[in-house]
Amino acid sequence: MLELLRPKPFRGDQVAAGTVVLVLLVALLESRFGDAWAVGVHLAYTTAAAALVLGMSVAAPREPDGPPAWHSTLYVAGFLLAGLALLNLGDLLGADGGAGLFSWVGALLTALATWMSRGRDAASGTLLAAVAGVGTTVAFVSFAFDPDGGGAYRWLLLADAVVLALMALWQRIRGPAHGVQLLNAAGLALLAIAAIFALEAFDGLLGLVFDVTPETGTLYGDERDESPGGVGWGWTMLMLAGGIGILSAGAADNERGNVLVGIAVLLAFTIMAADGNLVGWPIIFAVAAVAFLVIGLRPSTPVPDEPPAGAGGDPSDGARLPFPRPR
Repeated sequence: MLELLRPKPFRGDQVAAGTVVLVLLVALLESRFGDAWAVGVHLAYTTAAAALVLGMSVAAPREPDGPPAWHSTLYVAGFLLAGLALLNLGDLLGADGGAGLFSWVGALLTALATWMSRGRDAASGTLLAAVAGVGTTVAFVSFAFDPDGGGAYRWLLLADAVVLALMALWQRIRGPAHGVQLLNAAGLALLAIAAIFALEAFDGLLGLVFDVTPETGTLYGDERDESPGGVGWGWTMLMLAGGIGILSAGAADNERGNVLVGIAVLLAFTIMAADGNLVGWPIIFAVAAVAFLVIGLRPSTPVPDEPPAGAGGDPSDGARLPFPRPR
């Protein structure tokens, strides 16, 4: 059976394009006929599509130099289709949405993506496993403990970001691509922290996402009085340090994904620190900018040119030895 689903390597691009169109078809059917068709019908075609793509993913031949791009397309498409099928299964079983459903669905998707990462050495699987794992922890805490306000979720996301950053350092030894994706996932966790602050800025939006209300009637809950910018200085410092770290790692390794995620985190820092006056972050950045520019533009003695070829007494170049000939 797997032999029938094994794509030919020279047709991998066409197969990948077909799976992308299949995902779009399934998503369109879900959105257009969500209430018009029975849940069992949705479960049937999403399961069939997921089984087809995941079957091709399993049957696809392994490459010695890692999975090519069309393999990664199969993995991502299979992940998305499996997620839709599991959500439909939950609806059929009477889960009716909620954190409990997302907890076990997220756990299964994390396991699936982990197989893609470890079993097939796919960096895309590493990113999917990390993101699904973070989402699963958030859903489980919401289901098991039902915390009030966004503070608990911020600390949870911070713990997830730290774990992912440490895993990224370890995975860079195993394979740089996996470490890059783990660092991207850590940056996404930091962006989720900024998103919680943004949701708390608007009454009601936090309840739509986490089914909670802000911790106080203020703009940023219990953290608002810690700095002139409204958000606690520790959280803004976290965004600044995280953004610089991810951006620097991407620049050092020439990884555009890390660079883009780092820039996004720094933009989130800018928004979080936007309120206030000149006291605080503006003064700090002014001093830092002047210091770096003075150091970078200070006068210095130019480096001398390299000596011409043959200079320096190399006998192989025919140069005369700087020592007298022995008598």
